[in-house]
Amino acid sequence: MARFPQVDWVAVNGRDTPFTKPQHYKEGSTSETDLTGHDNPLPTTDKSVRAELESIKATQDKILKRLDEPLPTQLTGSNVEDAESIPVRSTRRLVAYKQVESERVPALSYFYLTPNVEKAVDNFNEFILLLRWEDDPTDFDFVVTYYHAPNQFRVVAEDTYKIDDLGKSISLKSPYFRVYVRNKDDVERMIKFAIVTGR
Repeated sequence: MARFPQVDWVAVNGRDTPFTKPQHYKEGSTSETDLTGHDNPLPTTDKSVRAELESIKATQDKILKRLDEPLPTQLTGSNVEDAESIPVRSTRRLVAYKQVESERVPALSYFYLTPNVEKAVDNFNEFILLLRWEDDPTDFDFVVTYYHAPNQFRVVAEDTYKIDDLGKSISLKSPYFRVYVRNKDDVERMIKFAIVTGR
């Protein structure tokens, strides 16, 4: 085992002078050293930080690729094919307000499909909820809560809707609203996807 630091003696102006060799500890050791040089540079990177950075970059690339892809709107292979067609009542443009995928709803609990109310919704006055579960709960509903102003916690009105109201146009009572789904079953359920659109 080499002593740390390794020293050579060099003659400077006719006098022997100690000279410390460039060196560093071997990776994972606190006693063994290696000479530092072109073939063995100083270990200046933190491997765990680099691995985390690479993981973040990979996740970011996946997100950016997904943003470039169109939203999946095809309903083939679902129960929709067995039902009657959805009547179209308006040709006004639909506005995608919020989309949720793969969210767990605990037993006898709820999950908010829309974000906190920070500003009024001014580009639509009706909304439609499309909802698909991984495994159909036996009892659920969705609730629309209305607020007087943004960032308020006081609910001024609340309407509860059942499964028959999914896919139907519902008039908004206030531009400040939130939608949440209640799982009334005594087991956790998984939302496959939910889309809130407005018009």
